[in-house]
Amino acid sequence: MVRSSKTMMTIELTTLGLYLVKFFQVVVMNCIHPTNWDACGPVEEWLIPELIHGWKIKTGEIVPYQTEKDYLNSIKNNGSQY
Repeated sequence: MVRSSKTMMTIELTTLGLYLVKFFQVVVMNCIHPTNWDACGPVEEWLIPELIHGWKIKTGEIVPYQTEKDYLNSIKNNGSQY
């Protein structure tokens, strides 16, 4: 099945919208409570690096759990057992 560029753009916008809604539900709503202010404190210290990391995962520059996969493969290839 071939999708048109309009369909792909709609999918991308829907995905972006869902990410924004979930970000608001999880982060913003939890940071409203004074007990969480220490964890939510300077946004530039955690939000920007996480956005960069997320972009690298989306573009394929970083593969999630790749180091764990490599480690398990090395154990399997060496025949090591615990």
